[in-house]
Parts: sequence; C-alpha cells; structure tokens
Amino acid sequence: MDNAPGRGKALEKCLKEGMTDGIKRAARQFGNATGGCLYNTEYRDRIKKVKGPSVKIDFIEDELRWKPMNKRERYVMAQERATVAGSYRAAAEEDSEEYRDDDENDWLKEAAEVILT
Repeated sequence: MDNAPGRGKALEKCLKEGMTDGIKRAARQFGNATGGCLYNTEYRDRIKKVKGPSVKIDFIEDELRWKPMNKRERYVMAQERATVAGSYRAAAEEDSEEYRDDDENDWLKEAAEVILT
C-alpha cells in the first residue's frame, strides 16, 4: 500500500476498507430498503425529479413537547443536570452515613444492656 506510513497502518486501513465493502455488498443484497437503490441510475434519476412539500409546515413552539434548542443550550442544560445530580448524590451519601452510624450505635447499646442485665 502506497498511502500508509507503515505496515501496521496499511493493515488497519485494508481491514477497514474490507469491512466497509462487505457491509455495502450485504446491504445491496437486501434490495432498495437498505440502500441497494443507490446504485441504480434509473432510480436516482427519478428521485431527482421528486419535489418536496410546497407548503411550509408551521408549528406553535409553546405546544411542542420538546422545544428546539441549539448545541450550546443542550450543553449548558447537561452541565446543570450533572451538577444537580452530583449535589443530590453527595447529600444522600452524607445522610445515609449519619443515619447508619446512629442506628449501629443504638443497636449496640441496646444489645449491651440486654446482655448485661
């Protein structure tokens, strides 16, 4: 292989190309539903002539279940969720440790009293 800097890279590239070719050939065997139509020139020519909907679809943003947002808004929301989840986890761990210690101490005290009496 001429494009690779070394034998290892060449082998990796060959394996990747082989997998891609195999997947494409297998998909073509299943017909038009899995991309077999992409190699049919008649089909592609007919698809080029098809036009999309001429009427623009309007929607009311307030009635949508999921509001449209850009990548930055999604990132900020994910950071906020992670921060809130982390604070809840920390509070729950603190509460459970305090509760566990009290229960163990009470149980030990009661057991000692029963044994000694």
